[in-house]
Amino acid sequence: MARGAGKTVQYWEQQFTELRREWHALRGDLLTVAGVQRREVRHSAVIGWLLDPHAGHGLGTGVLEQFLALAEIPVTPGDLASATVALEAGRVTRPGVRKRKVRADILVRIGSALVVVETKVDDRDRRDQCASEVASFSKGRASDQTFFVFLTPDGKPPKHYVSPSEAERFRPVSFRDLSHRLSDLIDGAGLTGRSAGERAVLSYRDTLTAEFGTARDELDPTTLFYLRNQTILDTWESARK
Repeated sequence: MARGAGKTVQYWEQQFTELRREWHALRGDLLTVAGVQRREVRHSAVIGWLLDPHAGHGLGTGVLEQFLALAEIPVTPGDLASATVALEAGRVTRPGVRKRKVRADILVRIGSALVVVETKVDDRDRRDQCASEVASFSKGRASDQTFFVFLTPDGKPPKHYVSPSEAERFRPVSFRDLSHRLSDLIDGAGLTGRSAGERAVLSYRDTLTAEFGTARDELDPTTLFYLRNQTILDTWESARK
């Protein structure tokens, strides 16, 4: 090791420890504590739970109704209470020697309507993903009864696709808008954390707000620094172990 390098490493070790201490002090939501606040599968699981009107979150059909409104999906209000939700639901395409199972992150059935939700946090969409999902889940169904939603941090449509017509089937929704709608529902319902379900909702609201719910230009400089450098901090922490 070059002369003085040891002191430099020690200095940055101290700086890193202080940064991590301050960062964790800023966040107390469960997904962040578990280190999975950017994992798509975790977000899909919680959102699927919130969309289920029969789950114990205390919001009834509220989240489902607001989610459909964001995606501009027309459904019969009377069907919402009987909606069912499945995670990682799939259909087999290309039967025969080579089978390919196309999975939806979240699949919601509302009466005769089918809503397919593709969740993206940091990973980008694959080039054939839109085509595969449209072909698989639209098969044998009327186009006005099968809807596709592309849920991302910024609410932008898919970037990678085989043909524009397939990408256009996906209705973009942002985590930020969902965060705002969820906060309004929580306030309206007066959730205070009296039950385990309510506490889970409040914790996830905090996750959405911290990760997606506030515009970057509205953040204070300290929080913005941590958000910009979180990946580097996590990598450095792993290297130290």
